[in-house]
Amino acid sequence: MTKPKIDSVLKKCHLFAELDPRSISGIAALASEKSLADGEILFSEGDEAAFLFILESGAIDLVKYSSEGRERLVRSVSPVEIFAEAAVFSGEEYPATAVARKDSRVVAIRKDRLSSFIRKHPDVSMKMMGVMSSLLRHLNSLLSELSLDSVEARLAAYFVKRARKQGAEFFLGMQKRELASRLGTVPETFSRNLKKFLKAGFLQISGGKVKILNIKELSRIASGCKKSEN
Repeated sequence: MTKPKIDSVLKKCHLFAELDPRSISGIAALASEKSLADGEILFSEGDEAAFLFILESGAIDLVKYSSEGRERLVRSVSPVEIFAEAAVFSGEEYPATAVARKDSRVVAIRKDRLSSFIRKHPDVSMKMMGVMSSLLRHLNSLLSELSLDSVEARLAAYFVKRARKQGAEFFLGMQKRELASRLGTVPETFSRNLKKFLKAGFLQISGGKVKILNIKELSRIASGCKKSEN
């Protein structure tokens, strides 16, 4: 990847989006690029968090494995999203394993080099801290919602929100296991609740296209259902 290309990726990443072009170029000079084949592991849970990464293209899943070897999706990373930054800035180990789900390319920035750059440019540090503070507020709000609502309510709220923005018909735009992760549940529980909606006639899904049939009932579930199933 050329330096101008890395500059472009950094500008699209939320953590660096508020920086001026000179600062972007300075950080781009610290970065390197890595290609991953489908199924290749970028880092494993427990490894030293020496790099933060930005997905340039492809798809990366952050997963955890049980003692029996069962995989649980923690997060699906989309292009120009940053990942592993929390572990890097806290000085901890990577809390999950990063696996490429298709041929992918990432931008890698060493923790020590970025830390040195930030110390020399306090204005960069302040802008990055502002972005991270906003992100933390958003995450805290999301966690609060996840702790209060049942999976059924969260799923209903998701469909209602999409319908109000895009109309009664829209494409899901992601794999079901990714949506399950975003809603803070496991694929099995997600599928169970989705089947309930389909059976009740609240919506239809065909070829990844969602058709909302009863937004009134979905809205009722989203606002009033407070079960504990997770």
